[in-house]
Amino acid sequence: MLKKVDVNAINPNVFEAIGKQWMLVTAGDKEKCNTMTASWGGLGIMWGNPAATAYIRPQRYTKQFIDEQGYFTLSFLPEQYRKALSYCGSHSGKDVDKWQETGLTPAFTEDGVPYVAQAELVLVVKKQFCQTMAPESFIDEEAKKKWYPNEDYHDLYIGQIVEAYPEINVITDNIPSAALAGEWGLCLLIHFNGKKILVDAGASDLFLKNMERLGENAEDIDYAVLSHAHYDHANGMPAFFENNSKAKLYVRDSTAADCYAKKFVFRKYIGIPQKMLKDYADRIEKVSGNYKVMEGAYLIPHSTAGLSVIGKREMMYRRTSGGWRPDDFSHEQSLVLDTDRGLVIINSCSHGGVVNIINEVKECFPEKMIYGYIGGFHLFNKTRDEILSVANALKDTSLDYICTGHCTKERAFGILKQQLGEKLEQLQVGLQIIL
Repeated sequence: MLKKVDVNAINPNVFEAIGKQWMLVTAGDKEKCNTMTASWGGLGIMWGNPAATAYIRPQRYTKQFIDEQGYFTLSFLPEQYRKALSYCGSHSGKDVDKWQETGLTPAFTEDGVPYVAQAELVLVVKKQFCQTMAPESFIDEEAKKKWYPNEDYHDLYIGQIVEAYPEINVITDNIPSAALAGEWGLCLLIHFNGKKILVDAGASDLFLKNMERLGENAEDIDYAVLSHAHYDHANGMPAFFENNSKAKLYVRDSTAADCYAKKFVFRKYIGIPQKMLKDYADRIEKVSGNYKVMEGAYLIPHSTAGLSVIGKREMMYRRTSGGWRPDDFSHEQSLVLDTDRGLVIINSCSHGGVVNIINEVKECFPEKMIYGYIGGFHLFNKTRDEILSVANALKDTSLDYICTGHCTKERAFGILKQQLGEKLEQLQVGLQIIL
């Protein structure tokens, strides 16, 4: 199920995405549609709106579908589909069924506009202008001779980009991008069923700066979720409250300012801002059990027994009225999204164990398939054998997509990548994930 994102927030490298990686231009309806590969086109601003241009020769089969419909889509696919794109660019839909031959899947927006389901990014384009290139208009005669020896001049289509579909946006993570800073922490912005959900707010107000650079506004967020009560996920929350006047923050009912890390005889506070629960009490919703945030989005707590053993091993403790207790991570929760591809689990650090969490979600939704898992796995301090054990357990699941980073860190990610291959992606600032 595609989720809309603000068109102005998309930031592809046009020369790379179109000229080198190529795109698929798709048009038609649910009865019949066709797709073709294109390496000529552009993105920009036209008539005051985000716009796309596409150049289609008259003999291309897809052209008749574009001419018959008011909309077409541009789909950008990962490198693993390069052969499929090559096939779609060298074969005509008049002669073959491209969908069957390539294994690509047609999907449709709510308005019935076709796109390619395997795409990383989909742009829905409303036609506004079409004109055939006139031979007499060429200034560069060499270009005309080189590209049009048969005089099959392109039709130029200009259209407004009315919808863009990632998505989960990685706002902050340890790994920065060229344009966006990173920090030890995590913040995700999710576009889901017409709403915006913020998961964590990182270790500072950096998430606000990165959101602004991505064209996002904190005031527009509808719901906020705290994955667990640690500083690198909660320290940005006061800044969030100051920049958003409507969203509730959903936390576990056991959440308190009581989390510490132990080293030798010393204990260091690693919890939430100590006055946050009091200062923003009217904005914070403490929840228990399985909780429905909105249609298709659920908060799932731990149900695995004995997690305090993990807390003791990790030297994480909670300060209680009865003294120091190993953390049982009862303050940790997973956000589970019910998408057309299956369930997607989001758990920022997975302190309770990624395999345990997958099993917990399975118990909650026994009739549903789990498609993906996004978040840190807290493997940065684990041995190679322990990391391989997690990798092998993940292989045995039904997951088709795994995206990890933050507390997994580079060494563990490299070991996981060797075992999990294409289904594993690196979490990093600026990454956009299509559900």
